Amino acid sequence: MGSVGGLTNAIAIHNLCQDHGIPCWVGGMLESAIGQWHSMARAALPNIHFPSDIFPPSRFYRHDLAEPIIEHSGPSQFQLLDAPGIGATPRPDLLREFTVERCVVQ
Repeated sequence: MGSVGGLTNAIAIHNLCQDHGIPCWVGGMLESAIGQWHSMARAALPNIHFPSDIFPPSRFYRHDLAEPIIEHSGPSQFQLLDAPGIGATPRPDLLREFTVERCVVQ
């Protein structure tokens, strides 16, 4: 998502490809749960036809910055949450703990 300019662009690319009969997949980077829940929601779009690049954040991170924790629901499978939005909630306690520097712009 970051490599194409964000969520709006990622969905626009999906829709453009769908309009032209080009199947898609979802690629990821080393996202925390917030990014992975976005990837999983996009992987559920109708024109996603190939296996997507989605991993539980615990594969890369000792502490995740959001809840609920993403775990496989089956071999190479994840279960989307039945909740509004992406379903993940940031953990402000961990964000504060791991923040190295902070700047407030007013």
